[in-house]
Amino acid sequence: MISQDSEEEVRRFINSSFSGSSGLHLPSEELIRLWSLEFQWFSPLESSEVLEKLIEAGWLSISEEGVSPTEGIETSLPPLGWKPIFRKLANPPGLPSQAPVETVDESITTSVTIVNNNENSEKYPPDWAEGSIPQLISVIGENSGLDSKEVVRRAQRKRRALGHVTLWMSLALVARDQGLDMSLIDEVIGN
Repeated sequence: MISQDSEEEVRRFINSSFSGSSGLHLPSEELIRLWSLEFQWFSPLESSEVLEKLIEAGWLSISEEGVSPTEGIETSLPPLGWKPIFRKLANPPGLPSQAPVETVDESITTSVTIVNNNENSEKYPPDWAEGSIPQLISVIGENSGLDSKEVVRRAQRKRRALGHVTLWMSLALVARDQGLDMSLIDEVIGN
C-alpha cells in the first residue's frame, strides 16, 4: 500500500511538472526553479535532491536535450489543491516493472574508439584558479564571519543549483552574497 501511494505521488508530481506531456524536455535548472520558486513546493536544495532521486529511481531521464519523464510511464492528474509530499519524492519507489524497458538488438554491434589527443589539451591550460580554493575559503570565512564548513556548504549548494560551475566560481558567488569586496576575492583568485 505504501509503495502504491508513493508511486501515485510520483505520477502526480511528474504530471504537474511536465503538464502531462511525455515528450517534453526541460533543463534541470528550470525544474529546480519551477518546483522551488514558482510552485513553492520545496527549497532549491530539496528540489535538487528530488530531481536526483527521481532520475536514480528511473522515473525521469536526463539527456543533452534536458530532463523528461521516462518513456512509457503513466502519469496521474493530481486532485485540486494537491501538494507533493517531500519524503515520498526524496525516497521514490523504483520504476514499476510493467513500464516498457528498452531492449538492445544483439544483432547490432557497436564499437567505441578512444582517442587520446594531447595536442588539444595542451591548448587549454588547467584551471589556474583551482589552486586558490583553500585560501578563498579562508578569506571568505574570515571576512564574512562564517566558518569554513558553512562557506563550503553554501558553495556546494550553488554548484548544485547552477549546474556546471567550478568550485572557485561558486565560492566567489558566496562571497558576493555576503557583501564582500570582490576586488579582494579577485586578488585571491588571481594569485
